[in-house]
Amino acid sequence: SAQQWLHALRFSIAATLAAAVGEAIDLHHLLWIMMTVGFVLQARLGDSLRRSSHRLLGTLAGALLGWGIAELIGPENYLWLLIAVPPILLAIFVLAPTNYAFAVVFITLFVLFTYALIGQPVAEAALDRALDTAIAVIIGISVSFAIMPRRAMGEVRSAVPNHLRRLGGRFRVELTAMRLGRAEFAEPDHLAFADQAQQIAAGLSAAQWEAVPWRESGRQRRACAGLLVALYWRNSVLRGLGRTDPFLAPDEPGAAVLERNLDELGETVDDLCASLAVALETDLLVDAADFDVATARIEAIGGHLMEDLAPLLDAAHQGRLAALIAESFAILKDLRLLGDRLHLVKSA
Repeated sequence: SAQQWLHALRFSIAATLAAAVGEAIDLHHLLWIMMTVGFVLQARLGDSLRRSSHRLLGTLAGALLGWGIAELIGPENYLWLLIAVPPILLAIFVLAPTNYAFAVVFITLFVLFTYALIGQPVAEAALDRALDTAIAVIIGISVSFAIMPRRAMGEVRSAVPNHLRRLGGRFRVELTAMRLGRAEFAEPDHLAFADQAQQIAAGLSAAQWEAVPWRESGRQRRACAGLLVALYWRNSVLRGLGRTDPFLAPDEPGAAVLERNLDELGETVDDLCASLAVALETDLLVDAADFDVATARIEAIGGHLMEDLAPLLDAAHQGRLAALIAESFAILKDLRLLGDRLHLVKSA
């Protein structure tokens, strides 16, 4: 794609600059600076800023810690560092997928301890590591800003409306699956929906860094990412409430009441999702009163279901019904919070 070619161009320029700077100032570890550029330079600007910050802070912390430990035990006791190597490697593999900054601390410790064990000066290696990382980070961020920066927030704003519509559709799908039973119901696109939710949450996380993470706009975007993930998991909970067999057989008492109320419940949530999607696309804000109306409708639906159906169900089915109502309220609450965070709700 064009974005892949553009990222390849950024990386080529950044790696060339890193090599040129390394040669110009005669760095001892030219490979370190070029590899670091590869680690910190990401396709989106926000991802590059986040990865660069984590790499720099993790390297500085690891360099200070490693140098301090080496000075504390002294060169004559460096063999004791061998004991620390296996847990350090374990920490790297555990932390790398979830917390890059802490993983970099342990990567730096591993490098410095290795240098100590082969008899190289630890203080010099720590200083070189910190200097190379700082240069690579400066080059990576500069190239990210200078060459047609790809900003995550624009991508997110174009993807979220479609996701909200799919969210409303998925909610109705789960209600239908619960009513009919999964054995008789072909369930579409759940994995695609899950993948889209994860991609949008990752995009909002990157957009948070483009807005400066600790400022209000950054905190808002982080909160939106959390809400989208929460909405996905609430749909997954509803998916778990469904069973292979129907909730009620079509000829059982209460089946018509169940179908009517679940259809109304699905329509209520689906309409709100669609309204938020339209608000993102057109700046036509959703009225706060719409959420109050939806809350009242869900309360009424919950009352009808519990009063009319609960006496006809066993304890397990009653529990599933109560969980459905509770998750519906939770989804409504999360949608309202998402609308507020994205400034899509017009105050009464």
